Amino acid sequence: GALARWRLDGWARSAAADAAPLLGKCGIVAVNVVGSAAAGLLLAWSASPAAHVASTGFLGGFTTFSTALDAVDLWRGGRRVSAVVLAVGTWAASVAAAAAAVWAASPGAPGV
Repeated sequence: GALARWRLDGWARSAAADAAPLLGKCGIVAVNVVGSAAAGLLLAWSASPAAHVASTGFLGGFTTFSTALDAVDLWRGGRRVSAVVLAVGTWAASVAAAAAAVWAASPGAPGV
């Protein structure tokens, strides 16, 4: 999981090198949102011990807490609005992705 995160983040940072500093954080934000959605799907489909291990093991390694550290760096650098947008936006998008995945995988959801 951590290797996949590192590769995606490296690609996003290099793609956004000349853009706004906040865009360089998009790789980690995407990782956290995708990882949250995957965890929601996995745990909605199976409550087995293997699903919990995969969720906390691989997906725990794939997602990261470093967004909080990035937000602190932005805050300390005087980019307070960017810091709040990054922290709150990542949290909200990750929770929404996990909830949407659980809903989509639930019996009775459209297309399930």
